[in-house]
Amino acid sequence: MRFELSHDRRNISDEDLLSDLRRVASEQSEQQVKQRAYKDHGKYGVTTVIRRFGSWNAAVEAAGLEATVERNIPDEKLFSALYDLWVSLGRQPSYSDVQKPACLFHVATYERRFGSWRQALEAFVSYANSEDMAAPAAAETAGIVSRRSSRCPDLRLRFKVLQRDRFCCCACGASPSVILVIGLPMYNFGAPSSFKAYIDQIVRIRRTFDFDPDDQDQPYKPLVHDKRVFVIVATGDSGYESGGRFAELNHLDPHLRTIFGFIGVTNLTFVYVGNDEFGGERLANSLLNARARIVELASAPSRLPH
Repeated sequence: MRFELSHDRRNISDEDLLSDLRRVASEQSEQQVKQRAYKDHGKYGVTTVIRRFGSWNAAVEAAGLEATVERNIPDEKLFSALYDLWVSLGRQPSYSDVQKPACLFHVATYERRFGSWRQALEAFVSYANSEDMAAPAAAETAGIVSRRSSRCPDLRLRFKVLQRDRFCCCACGASPSVILVIGLPMYNFGAPSSFKAYIDQIVRIRRTFDFDPDDQDQPYKPLVHDKRVFVIVATGDSGYESGGRFAELNHLDPHLRTIFGFIGVTNLTFVYVGNDEFGGERLANSLLNARARIVELASAPSRLPH
């Protein structure tokens, strides 16, 4: 008979708790860990984690994971998320647009805070247009060198400037809705479940593709055009890019090319950040190469669809 000591649950270090949270998240293939899941699969007690870090969300965030529920959200944070969504779409968001990952908060959060989705929109527009703040005329700002100011202008001013410029870049004419940047971890050689849910939301008949039963050769018609997608993929190992040693295991790349191609988006560029599991110098070099590639893509004149 072999005798073994059970795990000593006294004097547990912070890192042991955080490491176990990450383990449970990895096993569940999620970026979140709910208390119920940790109670079923974790080594330690939920109460132990909460007592150590002050709250469950604080522990989850310290582990580098996403908080499951955020409470007492300031109005300005809700407005900031709505602002980002409005800019990314290039139009007023509809009820169905407001959900993760496109928006940081679900539409139900806005309904609970403001009474209805329409009232939330009205509150946002009132907030963005308040204080009699007007965006400076484009001609007035040309060639003027002013004092250094904050790198993060007020949300109201940002929104007014975007309204003035019709949500397009004055330098190149691109709208934020023309370019989609996606950051994804590779889970089990594919996309995480949360992103698959996002795909199910955007691949919609009569919105991103159409169906013509009378066309026997090509019944499905893509409705999305002149878009470009950049995908930044984080992997535990390296070599998942085309020509790499694990390229044949990469099901994320062909999946995204297939699904985006189905709705009409064929211009996809992938940037890989590998060696996350190894860390150290290997991860640092991978991050350095990825940043260099992103800078190269951002500075290329042909980065926008024509």
